[in-house]
Parts: sequence; structure tokens; C-alpha cells
Amino acid sequence: NMKRNAASRIIINIAIITVLTAILICGITNSRILGNSVFNIGNLINMGSTSDYSTDTLILSPDKIDSVEISWISGEINICQSKDEYFHAEDDYTGNKEKLMLCWKLEEKTLKIAFGKASRFSFWNNYKDKKLDLYIPEASLSGLKELEIDSVSSDINIDFSENELNIKDLEVDTTSGNTNINGVFASSANIDSVSGSISYHGRAEKISVDSVSGDTELSFDTLPLKGKFDSISGSVKLLISGNASFSADFSSVSGKFKCDFPTTNHGDKYIYICGEGKAELSFDSVSGDVIINQK
Repeated sequence: NMKRNAASRIIINIAIITVLTAILICGITNSRILGNSVFNIGNLINMGSTSDYSTDTLILSPDKIDSVEISWISGEINICQSKDEYFHAEDDYTGNKEKLMLCWKLEEKTLKIAFGKASRFSFWNNYKDKKLDLYIPEASLSGLKELEIDSVSSDINIDFSENELNIKDLEVDTTSGNTNINGVFASSANIDSVSGSISYHGRAEKISVDSVSGDTELSFDTLPLKGKFDSISGSVKLLISGNASFSADFSSVSGKFKCDFPTTNHGDKYIYICGEGKAELSFDSVSGDVIINQK
């Protein structure tokens, strides 16, 4: 009996550890569990409780804001230039449940926008995809310090193709949504995705892109001073102008390196030099290919 009880306790403890580990992993990665329910640990870590956020219409003058943080679950996130001199944000939810309404908070000069009002340790049940539209006024196109987006499965579209958005730090973290960024000049850009594709057409002084299975395409007129691109199985494609000068440090298990530009191999390492090698690029993949094409 003692042996049987000890074995039962071991089995129960293993089961408890397994369940807690699964919940922790889902929380950290913002993964969906139990169908459409999201255990919102990941967002709470990043944003804290949103129970004190406002659901009032968001219209704010640019002098009040120098940073924007967005926490969204699913649907779309669209960011573009405002047609007037104010920040605006709206979603397409038409119901009356406060928990599912877009909510926001101005903390010092950081505008925080969330999918809905949530208390700490909150389950999201029966939610639907929502579209968020954020409009940034012209006065802030060169005055923002940070734009941070944390999403589970939203498609993210940042479009400033007419007037460039000049920003110090751009941070995008998503699980399965596709990310499209156009017309942004970031001093530092960090984009992480698990399975969504990534497209970046703009400028950056430093850029880091991390993907598991999603393909990445980046187009630069001027190469960043430093670029780090990591992938498991997704391909990484760079489109750059004809006067390129870069060094490419390539590491992969089975992926291939393909380049339109003439390069020289540096010793026995997979380091390719083009021109004077000014831009420092590094690529790390398991099976994903790296392709550098001339525009």
C-alpha cells in the first residue's frame, strides 16, 4: 500500500507539473489554448492589468505622446498618418461588452492601447477578431521615441509610404500574424515572429529579425549599419541597391546562400565580403535560404 501510494503521488505530481508547464509556455508565447480562449499571461507580463484603462474615444494632441505601446490579440493592426493634427485610435467592435472594447491609457507620455479591458489572470472567452486603426499626426512623424506592438495572431500593417515615419525604436512581436512595414526609418528595429511572414521596406540603422517558419523580405535603399537575421526554416530575402558594401556572416545547417553581388569568401568561414564590407550582416538558419538580390 505504501508503494502504491508513493507511486500515485509521483504520477499526480508529474501530471501537475505537466499542466503548469503547458500553461506557462502558452502564457509566455501568448498561445491559444482551449479553442478560442487565450490565457493572457504574456500580455499581462508586458502590459499589466488593463482594468484601469479608458474606453472613451481616443483623440489626443501630439504634444502629449512620445511613445506608443499596443497589445492586441487577433484581427488587424493598421497604422498610418492621420488626416488631421491629432492621434486617433478606433476598432470595429460594435457590441457593448466593455471587456471587448478597445481601451487605452496615457502613462506619462506613453500611449498604451489594448484589445480590451482585462483584470490580472484573465481568460479571453468568445472573443472575435478586431481591426485596430491607429492614426499618427504629421507633427509626430519625426518625434516618436518608441512604437511597440505585441500581438498573438493579428496582421500588422504599418504604412508611411507617402511621408516617412522617423522613430528611435521599433519593436514588433507576433506569433502567427503577417507583418508589413513600409516607409519607416528606425534607429533600431526588432521584429520577432513565429510563423507569420515579415516584410520591411524602409530604412534602419540597426535591425534584428527573428523568425521560426515565416519568410522574411527586406528592401533597403541604404543598408543598415548592422543587421541580424535568424530563422529556422523560413527564407530571408534582401533587396538592396547596386552600390552595396557589406559583409555577410552566414551560418546554416542545410540552407543556401545566394547573392547577386560579387563577393569574396573570407578564409574557411562562411563570411562573404562585398565592396568594402561596411554594413555588417549576420544570418543564422537551420534550413532556410538567404537570398540577396539587387533592386
